[in-house]
Amino acid sequence: MKSEQPASLQSTHTGGEASRKQRNSNGYGRRLSRFNWIVIGVITTLILAVTIASFVFFSRSQIDSSRYQAVFLSNGQVYFGKLHGYYGDRPYLTNVYYIQGTSDGTSSESTATNENQQLVKLGSEIHAPDNTLILNKPSILFVENLTDEGNVMKLINESESK
Repeated sequence: MKSEQPASLQSTHTGGEASRKQRNSNGYGRRLSRFNWIVIGVITTLILAVTIASFVFFSRSQIDSSRYQAVFLSNGQVYFGKLHGYYGDRPYLTNVYYIQGTSDGTSSESTATNENQQLVKLGSEIHAPDNTLILNKPSILFVENLTDEGNVMKLINESESK
């Protein structure tokens, strides 16, 4: 036979189970965890976006096209000039200079010392190019800003004052 419980115990016991079933069936627990994942995803995305934006902003502010830069290329050549459009597809240099070794018969260009090297302004070559050099972006290894205290800048300032 069925054991009878007092009505007050039955309603409490079944009411507790019913409310627990209702909480589980309405997905309250699952919605909360989805919400948490969404919040974590949004926060992670914001942190990543701020980091990337900071990197781009600060790296862009380091190249000032009103100053001279040394541009080192993958073929070993170094050009000095004012770098423009570095963050675009076609960077280019204006007011371009490069170092050329002079041969005195006793040393090669690869072992040239400061005494047999000269700073040459682009455009003074036999084919008389324009003093603008369009660069192949993948060939650029790195770029350095030049200071007025360096020997190259002293020579450039001397050349431009003539």
